[in-house]
Amino acid sequence: MKIANMEMLEKLGARFAIAIGVFDGVHRGHQLVINNAINYAKANHVKSMAITFDRNPKTVIKNVFNDGHLTPNAEKLRILEEMGVDYALILKFDDSLSNLTADEFINKYLLKMGVCYVSVGFDFRFGHGGAGNTSLLLCRDEFKVDVSEPVLMDGVKVSSTRIKKCLKMGDLDEVALMLGRNFSVCGEIVRGRQLGEKIGFPTANLRLNEDCLVPTRGVYGTASYVDGLRLGSMTNIGYNPTANLQESLSIETHIFDYDADMYGKMLRVEFLSRIRDEIKFNDLDELIAQLEKDKAVARAISVSV
Repeated sequence: MKIANMEMLEKLGARFAIAIGVFDGVHRGHQLVINNAINYAKANHVKSMAITFDRNPKTVIKNVFNDGHLTPNAEKLRILEEMGVDYALILKFDDSLSNLTADEFINKYLLKMGVCYVSVGFDFRFGHGGAGNTSLLLCRDEFKVDVSEPVLMDGVKVSSTRIKKCLKMGDLDEVALMLGRNFSVCGEIVRGRQLGEKIGFPTANLRLNEDCLVPTRGVYGTASYVDGLRLGSMTNIGYNPTANLQESLSIETHIFDYDADMYGKMLRVEFLSRIRDEIKFNDLDELIAQLEKDKAVARAISVSV
């Protein structure tokens, strides 16, 4: 997949089938919109492209607080590439973009890049004040438009908001059903206080994008992706209450059967199952005994998935 900009697209002079949206989470509803563009592109011998934004437009238009991303841009791009998208364009959503009328947006972006097909969700809005909608797109004759209906689970729409609520409750099964894959986070491995190493459970401490959401506190069976390898692991999200060492939330992953130097490497942690709540033990011996039990459970989980 190629990361595009407008200058590149105008020079290419190619025809594109595009999917447009924020796509936070790239959940099943988003996948339907994106796959429509991919399928049209293949059937009509054009290139597919996903157009998204560097931030949630609501934070600019409505000046609302960003409650965190399910998929920061790097992770979003990884998923789009796995889906088979040919090009991705990330537009900077600022006051200049938000002040464009719907027609100006179409003229400045869609027509200039040679769009022949547009795929959007049923609730897609664009242009200043959200004046542009699917009806306006359907009235244009420069390109074909497909509007996807919502994807339902148990009669309720799959949405990023719903996924965030389930993630905060630790309901990984529900999250995975709506995403069509296990939830994961990615970040750089940094040095922590190294308590894990002292008690026989060395951990990779993950530094994430500050806006990235994580599951609720607890211990999880996980799969870790580093150096091109998939390795079984267990991950603790919390404050290390037994050692009483920290004030900020940490993500610490103990990777099985891996002893290479990890610092500075990028690690993706895929959450498979929640094992237990975070617990404050009476002493380190109690903690170590529980960690041995957790490791056995997590190893079994990582092998079975």
